[in-house]
Amino acid sequence: MNVDEYLTQRVEDQVRYFESAGNREKKKFHRIQTAIIVLGVLVPVVVNLPESLIPGENSIKMLTTIFSVSLAVLTGISNLRKHGDLWLRYRGTEEMLKRERFLFLTQSGDYADEKAFHTFVTRVESVLTDDYKGFQGVIEEAKNATKEKQG
Repeated sequence: MNVDEYLTQRVEDQVRYFESAGNREKKKFHRIQTAIIVLGVLVPVVVNLPESLIPGENSIKMLTTIFSVSLAVLTGISNLRKHGDLWLRYRGTEEMLKRERFLFLTQSGDYADEKAFHTFVTRVESVLTDDYKGFQGVIEEAKNATKEKQG
C-alpha cells in the first residue's frame, strides 16, 4: 500500500468515522442532559402547583410521578450508555489522527527522515488500537455498573 492509498483508505476514512461518531454521541449526550435538566426543574414546580390549577383527581401527583420516573430513567440511560465519554473519546482520537496526518504531510518532527511513512503508519495504527482498547474499557465499565445495580 502506498502513501496516497493509506492516507485515503485508512486515515481519511477513520477521521470521517470518528468525526461522525463523535458528533452523533455529542447530540445524544446534549439531548439527554437537556431533558434531565428540564425534568429536574419541572418536578419541584409541579409539586408546588395548586390542585385547582390542573383538574382531575391526583393530577399533580401523577405528573410528579411521571416526571420523576422519567428523570430517573434518563439519568440511568445517560450513566449506562456513556454518550459524553464516547463523544470525548471519539473527538480525541479524531484530533490525534489529524495531528499525525499534518505532521506527516509537512514532514515535521519524527517525519523528517526516510522512515517517515513507516513511522506514520505505526503511530496511526497505535492511535486506532488505543482507541479501541479505550472503547472496550468504557463498555466494560458500563456493564459492571449495570451488574452492580442489579446485584
